[in-house]
This record gives sequence, C-alpha cells and structure tokens, in this order.
Amino acid sequence: NEIKQMMTVVGEEGTTTSDFTVMLKAELFDNVYLQQNAYDDTDGASSRERQIHVFGKVSEVLHLEVSYDDKTVSRKAIFEVQDLLRNWNYAPWGSDEFAALEVRIDAWIEANRALPAANAPVVTASA
Repeated sequence: NEIKQMMTVVGEEGTTTSDFTVMLKAELFDNVYLQQNAYDDTDGASSRERQIHVFGKVSEVLHLEVSYDDKTVSRKAIFEVQDLLRNWNYAPWGSDEFAALEVRIDAWIEANRALPAANAPVVTASA
C-alpha cells in the first residue's frame, strides 16, 4: 500500500522496478487469494485443505526474489503467473485441470528461480 501511495504522487516512472514488482505482487495476492468469486462453485467456497495448498503456492510466488530488467518485463511476468493462479482458482480440487495448472505454475516458479534475477525469463509456463 505504501508503494502504491508513493506511485500516486511520483507516478510509475518515479518508482524503482523493484518497488514496482513488490506492488504487483501485493496486487497479485489480493486478486488471486483474498478475493473470491461467490458466483463460482469452486472459487466461492474452498475446502480447508485446498486453501492451505493454494496459500502455500501463492506464498512461494510472493517470496520468490526476482529483479526484472524493467517495469514492462516485471508486469508481464507477474501478470502471467497471476493469470495462471486465477485460472487455478476455478479448477476443481483434485481434477486433471487443477494438476495441469499447478504444473504450469511450478514451471513458472522454477524458470524464474533458476536464472540470475536480472535475467529471469518471462514467458515460461506455456501449455
């Protein structure tokens, strides 16, 4: 929230890529974990087991230390994993779709963990 408030004053251009990435990760957490779609049977009510599992994976993404070359690369990378995580929310627990999306999320994590932070790839979790 602090970074977002700072961006309101100085704009995106006046924010470091590192701070920008932190802000994107905060928004990711809100969008894919804190907010639920009450109109979707799967996302509207999740079992305790699923919540713990998903929280662990989201935490892994949030704690991944990366340093992207610029804000465009950062935005693209974080939006990619955010999209995967959001789609994962709609996949029934224990389904093939749930497992396939988890594989793609894990691939994104590993690809972004495997290289030096400044060289982290962006699009790595394709179907």
